[in-house]
Amino acid sequence: MKKALIISVGTGTRSNEKSIKSVAGAITFSIQNHNPAKVFFIATKESAKSTLPIILSKIHSTEHDVIEIGDPDNIRAIYEELKSKFLEIKNNYRPVVVDYTSGTKAMTGSLAILSAIFEADTLSYVGGKRKGGIVMGGTEELQVVRPIFVVCEKRIREALKFFNECRFPTTLSIINAIRKMTADKSILDKIAIMRKATLTYSAWDRFNHCAAFGALKSLKETKFNGNKRFLGRLLNDNEKEPYLIADLINNAKRRGNIERKFDDAVARLYRTVELIAQYRLRKEHEMDSSNLDAKSIPDFLREKWNIQKTEEKTKISLERAYELLAAKGDDVGKTFAEDKELRGLLSKRNSSILAHGLEPMKEETYQRLLSKTLNYAESLIPNLNQHIQDSTFVKLNNESRSSLNARCKSHH
Repeated sequence: MKKALIISVGTGTRSNEKSIKSVAGAITFSIQNHNPAKVFFIATKESAKSTLPIILSKIHSTEHDVIEIGDPDNIRAIYEELKSKFLEIKNNYRPVVVDYTSGTKAMTGSLAILSAIFEADTLSYVGGKRKGGIVMGGTEELQVVRPIFVVCEKRIREALKFFNECRFPTTLSIINAIRKMTADKSILDKIAIMRKATLTYSAWDRFNHCAAFGALKSLKETKFNGNKRFLGRLLNDNEKEPYLIADLINNAKRRGNIERKFDDAVARLYRTVELIAQYRLRKEHEMDSSNLDAKSIPDFLREKWNIQKTEEKTKISLERAYELLAAKGDDVGKTFAEDKELRGLLSKRNSSILAHGLEPMKEETYQRLLSKTLNYAESLIPNLNQHIQDSTFVKLNNESRSSLNARCKSHH
């Protein structure tokens, strides 16, 4: 792609012949030094008549376009007039250089704002020795800055927003774009923390606990200590259900509270209620619901469930797991049998498009099922709240962002 130069054209501080010639000379100097494939002049009605002809007489064959603005003192109006043009230039040229040597304060201000929004590659300004406020010919100097810190700050704000919304693939995409954009160590060191946290939570959100723990171990910040403690115990404790139940609850809360995906949230809560019954059967009755000895099932349930006498092993559903608990005289099973509200909520889950039906789940269904699930889980797991706290994903806050931005700016 070819280089574009966007440059504002004014008439100088006094708008007299000497001032206009000085501005024209500075702009010509900028064009000659940047050597763009095309120049886009941002001019007023007055500067298009007075300053621009002098410039065009000196740059000869350089391709150019003139964008005339209406009110040179209205920064909002200038911004609105130019933003679509900036986007068009950004899409068709690279690199894009913006020079704000001349023009009204509103003109130069709007160019600076648009440069940040559309991520111009370079900002420039022509300075030099002045006399009577006019840059003297032959003393011109091109001041160039690559505003990476502005682009960096904008991208980091976006990444933090997506990170805290648990949109980890998008976050990682932005982080990787920043890594390609700059070799600045202070920036790369800071986003390295966010990248590791993103890799951790992206894996964890998909229940890949081993990969999550591997990425998490390299994060030294104390705010991640609870996460480390939780994953370490989940992976090494022989009794994993208490940790998995807490993890499923948090996963459901991310789907429901943050992403507003209530069908996904309800599906996870359904699995949690099922896991609670499976945990109870294993812990209190030494029964595996996924590989159940058919002979251990009471005769009346074998008959009700139509389990043949020749069957040695069977697998039972959520409803049957609780029914078996009740048949064993277990309080959890008895409570479930009498809990019409919970059974009704679980029945609604079956009408979800993610289960057996076509009905989208409502927020009310999700919230009520979450409350019920928490009640059942708390009755089985004394330290459930600590597990939930330890498995809650850390948010990256404004303080972290401010620290990073400060380092970006101080470096440039």
